[in-house]
Amino acid sequence: MKIKIYYFLVLLLAIVLAACAPNGSNQENNFDSEDTPQILSGRRVENTPSKPAPSRSTEIVTSTETGRASYYSDQLHGKSTASGELYDRNKLTAAHKKLPFGTWCRVTNLANDKSVKVRINDRGPFTKNRIIDLSYKAAAELDAIRAGIIEVRVEVLKNKDK
Repeated sequence: MKIKIYYFLVLLLAIVLAACAPNGSNQENNFDSEDTPQILSGRRVENTPSKPAPSRSTEIVTSTETGRASYYSDQLHGKSTASGELYDRNKLTAAHKKLPFGTWCRVTNLANDKSVKVRINDRGPFTKNRIIDLSYKAAAELDAIRAGIIEVRVEVLKNKDK
């Protein structure tokens, strides 16, 4: 009788632990420090901002998160970003709280399925419930200017060839 109770308790513990395990549907990923390359989903993400955006045929998605996106005010055009680079409203760049500078991401507007590739060169957004701040050009390509805040999917990209 004790053995049956033991197996029952072990099974119950396994079910409870499985229910508590992350299932990949979290709204926010726990990315590492901006200063070091990361391993995301078993793949290395480089910090080199000079790399061109990966082409769709050679890219690998290393992680994904969904949430809200906004875009930079025109008042910030020409001001320094956290990476030291000047913000240019006409470039495809973005701010993320934790992804390394130079990381390429594909951002998709979930309302219209339009997507754009952006390079992370700044920190933010510092507003609750937002996961990424886009440059004006990136927001325009997603048809996000009128709405201001949109629901997006952010996919971290890695080039297969590198």
